[in-house]
Amino acid sequence: MQDLIGKGAAWFRDQARAHLSALVEYRAVGSLVPREIPAMITTTRHESLDNAGQLVRIESRDFYINIDDYSRVPVKGDRIYAAGSVYEVFAPFGGNQWSWADRQQKIRKVHTQLVP
Repeated sequence: MQDLIGKGAAWFRDQARAHLSALVEYRAVGSLVPREIPAMITTTRHESLDNAGQLVRIESRDFYINIDDYSRVPVKGDRIYAAGSVYEVFAPFGGNQWSWADRQQKIRKVHTQLVP
């Protein structure tokens, strides 16, 4: 079983960057110059009612970025421009802790929310 896990990890490591297929512009806080980097994107949409009974739509996206393409640690306020929309990095619990998506710690998951 361990051999299969090792083979799967090796395959993921070799193929991960090929699956980062969408080009996005990543702009760090305080930087005027965006960097164009490949990313894999997943989208989630939520609908709820606010206190006034108005429908509120929230869209969040997770951008999976290879650290060889962008090694800087994402921080709250960074912005990612993708498909004509702007997404702001959303730090969980107000911090700057991010999880890694693969065993080799090469793919960084960046959680964002659509800028209204």
